[in-house]
Amino acid sequence: IDETAKLGSTYIYAVSAVNASQTSSFTQCSAFKHSVVPVVTVSNSGNGIKVTWNAINGAASYKVFRRAYNESTKTYGGWSVLAQNYTSTSYNDTLCNLGVTYSYAVVEVSGSYSSDYKASANLKFNPALNATVKNTDTGIKVEWGKIFGATSYKVFRRELNTTNNTWSGWASVTTGYTGNAFVDKTAKLGVTYSYAV
Repeated sequence: IDETAKLGSTYIYAVSAVNASQTSSFTQCSAFKHSVVPVVTVSNSGNGIKVTWNAINGAASYKVFRRAYNESTKTYGGWSVLAQNYTSTSYNDTLCNLGVTYSYAVVEVSGSYSSDYKASANLKFNPALNATVKNTDTGIKVEWGKIFGATSYKVFRRELNTTNNTWSGWASVTTGYTGNAFVDKTAKLGVTYSYAV
């Protein structure tokens, strides 16, 4: 492995056989440009899609690209640049619309050279909400982080039966709720509840 090869440079290699008394003539290989495509992985985060990739030796920076899938036409749109001159190996895309599938690609940059890119990772934006609960004077307060693209939220509740230590089924306590904090004023004193948003 020629670890001194520079990104974007084109090289020609030749090989000869050697023994104790002589060296064969060179066998020349085809010209080859040193190019590496980063391996991209994606995951849902609380407020977007997290894009990560492996560091490329010799890369000065990276460009992050995204395209969206159209469910009606069953095709992807064109690529758009999310970040350039980016030196980290992870990027959090916070401009995702809920329920939309996105494809991501990353290009490494070294001087005037940029590698090729391809659709490396696809993911539908469908994050889990990290809700917190606490007691207040008027009820149990449920709070969660806002999700970009969400127009409203549903809050569900279930109740613990302490006699047989089992949970009841989930029941909706609010629908069409546009805030990110809700106080359940119907909660009964001394009863244990579980909430989901």
